[in-house]
Parts: sequence; structure tokens; C-alpha cells
Amino acid sequence: MRSRGPIIVSSVVSVAFMLGAFRSSVECQQAVLNEADYAAAMQEINYVRGDAQGHIESKYWGDVRNDMVALRSLLEQVQTFWMAREVQSAVDFTEQALTATAALLSASDAEDGERADQAFGDLRSTCDACHQEFRERTEDGGFRIKPGR
Repeated sequence: MRSRGPIIVSSVVSVAFMLGAFRSSVECQQAVLNEADYAAAMQEINYVRGDAQGHIESKYWGDVRNDMVALRSLLEQVQTFWMAREVQSAVDFTEQALTATAALLSASDAEDGERADQAFGDLRSTCDACHQEFRERTEDGGFRIKPGR
């Protein structure tokens, strides 16, 4: 009869690792950004969005997928920020952006340029509408949250 020791140890280690990874991701999602971190997240979203646009145009589907995974994480942080401030319309915009991100992820998996273009357009218009309502340009060319938001 074979020993099951290595299998059990391997399973226990795998479960412990997965629980640790899950706990870390939950802790990250629970952290609420401050305004400086929010501004940095917005800047990172802008960079990722620009990368994604180039990757869609070049049909680098694996890179589009990676961009959308990163974008989803950033948008979840933004959503938590607005939830903590209890600004439902901003939470709704973020949900729309997450929906567009999921559609882009699906389009990249299917390597469907037409769907990717549509989803990217939806993402862009959602971001633009949210910025129109909640962000304003500063004297130095950056952005900030509009006062009272």
C-alpha cells in the first residue's frame, strides 16, 4: 500500500497558500484610498487605458487581458473610495466601468476586435462622464475631485 503522506502535505500547503492569498486580496480590497492615493490610482488608470488602446489596435490579446485585470483591480479600489464617501452616482459610474472592463476581458479572450472596440468605447465614455461630474483640472494640469464631492 502506498503512503499518502506527500499528497496530504501537498494539499494542506496548497489550501494554506490559497487561504493566505484570499485573505490578502480581501484585505487589499477593504483598504480605502485617501485622496492622494485616489489621484495616483486615477493616473494609473489613465496609463493602463492608454496601454489597452494600443494593445487592442495591435491585437495583442494577451496584453489586453493583462491590462483589464490590472484595470479591474484599480477600479475596485476606486469603487471602495466612493462607497466610503457614500456617493452613489460615482459608485454607479465605477460599476459601469467595471462592466466595460469585463466586456473587454471577454473580447480579448475571444480575440474579437469589434467587441473590444465597442467595450473600449463604453469604458472611455464612462470615464469621461465620471470626470465631467466629479473631477476638475488644476492649475498645474492635473486633476482633483471637485469641491463638495
